[in-house]
Amino acid sequence: MNPIKTVFFDAGNTLLCPYPSVGTTMARIVNEAGFLHSAQDFDEHMPAFYDYYAHVYEQDESFWSEHERQQKMWVDGYSMVLKRAGIPPESIEEIVNDIYNAFDEAEAWKLFDGVEDTFAELKSQGIRIGIISNWGRGLDVILAGLGLAPYTDCVIASAEVGMHKPQPQIFEYALGQLDAHPSSSLHVGDHIIADVEGSARVGITPVLISHEEKTMFDPTTRSYAEGVQCISSVPEVLPIVSARML
Repeated sequence: MNPIKTVFFDAGNTLLCPYPSVGTTMARIVNEAGFLHSAQDFDEHMPAFYDYYAHVYEQDESFWSEHERQQKMWVDGYSMVLKRAGIPPESIEEIVNDIYNAFDEAEAWKLFDGVEDTFAELKSQGIRIGIISNWGRGLDVILAGLGLAPYTDCVIASAEVGMHKPQPQIFEYALGQLDAHPSSSLHVGDHIIADVEGSARVGITPVLISHEEKTMFDPTTRSYAEGVQCISSVPEVLPIVSARML
């Protein structure tokens, strides 16, 4: 196998996750609007949100290619959680947009342990780093706020380029951005279809990550593909890269 020269990463639940939780951010916005709710009031309804997301994704994952459609998915999901938590319907529309906007800020996210150190080590070895994520606008701003801008060579958010994972076009676009060859590239992500199957279709070696730490989406929705390298933390990418250097 060819030595690895480029490593692509998914973003959500691969490099970063909501901080301290989705419910904490929702509670902050709701309290600023004059309602007294705790993070738990919202976090307890997140399983229903996960079910809603899974249903939408299974029906047609192409919503990730358009900013307005992916925004509607989030707004509808947050509205459902707000309603279940007892927020009056007449107040939800204004609040839910503030919640959506809050997740455009780096302060609503945190990196998993070892991400920045891993990126620094990859860069020291001359490895190019790209991000390919099903995401709305502003992912580059979030990643910069979390300290990753000095290490990333490209950030590709689906809604900004009009393509989404697992479409081969978005992976081919990413390869073109870095003048990378699929046989010398890895793609690390947490989703068996979007990340593993999508990258493998174009000849990129997939690596499936499943963090031990609880992440935003229900881990029971993940399954493992036979023969796919699986890791539980981002630093575990380094020995995979090193093994391909031999």
